[in-house]
Amino acid sequence: MASRKCLSFNGRPLGRKPSKLRESKLPLSCAYEEKFLQNKTDSLQEFPVICVGTPTYNRAYCIAATIESVLAQTYPHWHLIIVDDGSTDDTAEVVGPYARANSRIQYLRLNENGGIFRARNCIIDNLPDEVTWIAQLDSDDVFVPEAIETMVARAAKSPEARNLKFGSRWADGPHASQPLETIQCATYRDRLLGEDPWGEWVNFTHRCFFDQGMRFDERLRRTPSVSLHLRVYKIAPAYHFPEVVRIMCRDNLSITRPAEKDTRYYLESVEVNKVFFEQYGEDLLAISPTRYAKKLYNFAMLCELVGLPREQWPKVLRDWRFPLTRRWPLSIFRSLARNAVQAIQKCFT
Repeated sequence: MASRKCLSFNGRPLGRKPSKLRESKLPLSCAYEEKFLQNKTDSLQEFPVICVGTPTYNRAYCIAATIESVLAQTYPHWHLIIVDDGSTDDTAEVVGPYARANSRIQYLRLNENGGIFRARNCIIDNLPDEVTWIAQLDSDDVFVPEAIETMVARAAKSPEARNLKFGSRWADGPHASQPLETIQCATYRDRLLGEDPWGEWVNFTHRCFFDQGMRFDERLRRTPSVSLHLRVYKIAPAYHFPEVVRIMCRDNLSITRPAEKDTRYYLESVEVNKVFFEQYGEDLLAISPTRYAKKLYNFAMLCELVGLPREQWPKVLRDWRFPLTRRWPLSIFRSLARNAVQAIQKCFT
């Protein structure tokens, strides 16, 4: 798709320059008044093509609303890739007509359910050459009409940024991500320590990371921060913007999930922790030995819960030695471990 060297689309200008820059502590050129986004930006010398990536599994009952929200975007230069991760419902019957009617919509079906990260990697592997940015949109959520236009405008005013995040809220009103008044920057260190803005954020990511070979870790079934995002943070900090661009739905698959998490959930959590310590453990240890020790302790307790007590306790006792000599007596540590195990055992008796 050729880029367009004009300053308007759909018969209207993208907006005016802000009258005044406001101070910001962030190393970004996007420190401008929030009202600027009401008019967008006239500094876009070309219109990048945005890929909206949507993995789905058995969401025939709600994915039409997701697709309609993309079709309703005020920004026209987008490409929607929907990857069906082996759905057994009528997802194909719902999505198929949209894909046949609109060349910007691509529908890919996988033969069997392989997990959300396999589906996300399929999206990355099928990016059209003209795509510059990738925006995530789950198949039970919707974009507000100005979502893509807002993200493109922010990116155009932030040439240094390649890892952008935008806010979300639940359909029934509450914020799903931390409400912000200004742009917040989160580094790799912030993310490791859990000091970045909380909540569910829309990732607006430059394709350069994926052109370098980055992919989601398909060994995991959940926790995208461990599967990919922390590796992105290592290269580029994340800039969290105050605009809410996504409405999240509390779908039936989540609502009907049992309150008591089953053994499969905890086994998946063990795998997440293994990958975390394998890829990021040494970094966390260097940044904060105490935080590393606490996370390792929680991991050992998780192994105890799923019947793998011998796998991590020796490592815990060894790696906790340095923090314990500075913060807590070993007897307190043993007491905490004993009490925690007893409490967990009571839940299953």
